[in-house]
Amino acid sequence: MNNERNIIGIATLIVALLLLLPSVNAEDKHGPGDGMPNLKYIAEFEDGILYKAGDFNVVELHGNYHQMGRQYGKLLKEDLAKLYDEAVGKSLIKREGLTFEKMIVHARSVFETYPQRFKAILHGMSETSEIEVDKLILLDQIVPSHSTEDSHISSFIAAWGEYTSGKPLIVGRNWGLTRSFSDYALYLTVAIYNPDDASIPAASIGYVGQVSTFTGINEAGLMIAMNEGIISGGRISFQNRISSPVLTMAFLFDSFTTKQLDAAVNTARSSIPFIVNVADRNGACSYEWPTFGIRKRDGDARGLLVATNHFVDPSWGMVEQRRAAAGQSALRWNNLRSLAANFKGSFEPSVMMTVMDTPVEKGGADGDGKTGTTAYQVIAVPEQLKIWLKAPAFQDWTEIDLSLLFRN
Repeated sequence: MNNERNIIGIATLIVALLLLLPSVNAEDKHGPGDGMPNLKYIAEFEDGILYKAGDFNVVELHGNYHQMGRQYGKLLKEDLAKLYDEAVGKSLIKREGLTFEKMIVHARSVFETYPQRFKAILHGMSETSEIEVDKLILLDQIVPSHSTEDSHISSFIAAWGEYTSGKPLIVGRNWGLTRSFSDYALYLTVAIYNPDDASIPAASIGYVGQVSTFTGINEAGLMIAMNEGIISGGRISFQNRISSPVLTMAFLFDSFTTKQLDAAVNTARSSIPFIVNVADRNGACSYEWPTFGIRKRDGDARGLLVATNHFVDPSWGMVEQRRAAAGQSALRWNNLRSLAANFKGSFEPSVMMTVMDTPVEKGGADGDGKTGTTAYQVIAVPEQLKIWLKAPAFQDWTEIDLSLLFRN
């Protein structure tokens, strides 16, 4: 009897102590990233967590690819629906006069070539967002759907060695397309995938619903930034090849070293012409990647690599392009090299911000709106797994420490 009374007494004490603890509701709950600068816990679902970095989405995903898709779809359900309505419903269908039926025929043919893990993400996303897969496919392919000739204005610069005075390598990246994408800044999303297989955790930077990527970095500190290369490579495309932006994300999942990445790029064939810029803590290089070949261009031995939208490697034997976009690309390329010379030895995040924010008309590479508009900008220090994200006229440079979000 004494033992029973003791057990009852202890149980009563535990219950009383629990009742004294403060209750936790959704507003009070803290996520694992609360100690990170500029990162606010918003919600979680299954093993996924949604944060906000200012107004940018940051979503941390875990598990197999289907599970990560489910987490993505639930946590960003509202944004997925809103971006589809704005980018597809209002822009492509109402304003541009395209039909859903025509767009989905092409989108499905591209989707059919996706590796299964990417299909699993989108199917999982569909389950919890309650948005049909066809609509999510269009969101994933929103960039080529909006693309018009001469509208791409992407720029890339990597500085290390003499240009940083021995400080860590730093990357600057401006990505731009038609003016429409400036209106979608609210939907910019950093998606951090932490797969439970042997794949390498990787982060994609783009718009909500994009499984493919033009800008990404993985846990090994490998960064990829793709610039369209149609100016030099021609308007040639192949539907029987995996979409190049999907391959880019696959490269990040599968490559722990630059040697692995080099082999992957050289093994693949591009679906349309691109310039694939790669950086890690040690250096950077650029792959000029049309549909008919590939050239690797290494950076300056002193520590500089610049790429815009035209091929630079002289071994192509190409004559100078005369189109407006070609002139703008060459101008941005020369401007970045001049700015790099001016800031040689002092490159760090604040200096790179100045370089990337300098407009074309003032000797920089930020889009002037004539052939396209800078939609988002990224600065990265691969060695530290830190990025800074900006959407001009929407949100200024915002630091995101990915090292605390890559975790299995």
